[in-house]
Amino acid sequence: MATDAVRRRPWWHAFRRGRWLGYVYGGPVLIAFLLFNLYPMALGLYLSFTDWDILRPPVFVGSKNWGTLLTDELLWRAVGQTLYYAVASVAGTTALSLGLALALNQRLRSIGLYRTFFFLPAVTSVIAIAAVWRWLYNSEYGLFNALLDQAGFRPLNWLGDSSLAMPAVILMSVWRSAGFNTVLFLAGLQGVPQEYYEAAQIDGASAWSRFRHITVPLVSPTTFFVVVNGLIGSWQVFDQVYILTRGGPHLTTVTVVYLIYSNGFEWFKTGYASAIAYWLFLIILGFTGVQFLLQRRWVFYS
Repeated sequence: MATDAVRRRPWWHAFRRGRWLGYVYGGPVLIAFLLFNLYPMALGLYLSFTDWDILRPPVFVGSKNWGTLLTDELLWRAVGQTLYYAVASVAGTTALSLGLALALNQRLRSIGLYRTFFFLPAVTSVIAIAAVWRWLYNSEYGLFNALLDQAGFRPLNWLGDSSLAMPAVILMSVWRSAGFNTVLFLAGLQGVPQEYYEAAQIDGASAWSRFRHITVPLVSPTTFFVVVNGLIGSWQVFDQVYILTRGGPHLTTVTVVYLIYSNGFEWFKTGYASAIAYWLFLIILGFTGVQFLLQRRWVFYS
């Protein structure tokens, strides 16, 4: 009977018992989530079924935009180029970050200064970094071509050559992301028990064997996080492309998010842009799900 009486108490009874603090502290966060996350997501989903050019009210067109996705050659080209960027940048960032973490995981003088130096790009604006790298890539007075000229090689048109533009964007992205991931790998390496290395060294294992059979398996949870987080971010690449190439030359660096921007804010096909955005969400969700399924085979948790 007492339990039934408690259950029948009105919702404001919690306020009289001092539990109102939870609603006070959690309320603003919930309201912000509803206004700035859930509402835009719901609105975007609705707009994906409309024809809207921003200037006129949206007109419901059903699944027309979603059907156009299947026949849009530029979109499929952007998907392929984004996939290429994602795989190359994540692989390069993971390898470089692990290598830097191994080098920085030493008891050397001023090692903290080196760690801070490599982490700086992670806390610097992508726009600022891309602007600097655009100068480095400049075909006339850029630093990279000056170094090539000093070495006796001919200058390259880094951002104007169709075969070099996307690798140039990838190189900048790898450099920018390596610092943050290096810190993650450092944390993973410092969690590996040193007894394993000592026992392997006593047994005569080489440095490569210790790295392959001890380091790689025991930092696999960190590698998994870096890969998943990197793939999610790589599929949403925009700033680097916008500053460095604007999708050129000859559309060779157009990515999916850049195409969303072009449709929504340059060509005023906002409804179609919303459909692409939700389609990209499904792609990222699918890739992430596959990663979580495959991690059972190569990720080892102690």
